[in-house]
Amino acid sequence: MRALLKRIVDEGTITVEAKLEPRIKGPQFDATYSYVTPAIEMEGKSSPGSDSWTVNGKGKQSGKIKNAKIGGMTCKSSGQLNDDIDMALDTDGFVMSLKSKSTGRPGDIKIRCMGGYGMSMRPQGEVGSGEVFAAERFASEADVSQDVSAMPIAKILRQGGMSVSGKHTIAVRLVCPGE
Repeated sequence: MRALLKRIVDEGTITVEAKLEPRIKGPQFDATYSYVTPAIEMEGKSSPGSDSWTVNGKGKQSGKIKNAKIGGMTCKSSGQLNDDIDMALDTDGFVMSLKSKSTGRPGDIKIRCMGGYGMSMRPQGEVGSGEVFAAERFASEADVSQDVSAMPIAKILRQGGMSVSGKHTIAVRLVCPGE
């Protein structure tokens, strides 16, 4: 059974894609963001004698403001943030864990409200990393959904008087050999 499982994962194709849409609200501020990571094909093989392995992938993530209301004014945004994404999926064929690292690339967001405008010019090369999920069931089609309010960033924002809601969804797909 273990040999067959290794063959399926070694010879199959694993992809990971994600969508994060946090809504952040505070006094005179309400904005919904969208971060999209299109399907990333993961690569790697198991090691002889090992019952677990890691597959890695590289891709891109785009981020934008879907909608915003500041000081009671509805605002329009344009532009997007761009990140390089490195992912590592660890599995033994039954459970999986996913880690991610993002590196900021060129990209700016502009926002225009009735009473004025603003622009984000974030530092390029900014790096963030961490565990996306751990000990989730590995399957040929695994959808992992997380409530943004339970993520570490939500705790930081709550300390600043903001509330956070929304979903972070990650789809892991395994296409078996011969499919």
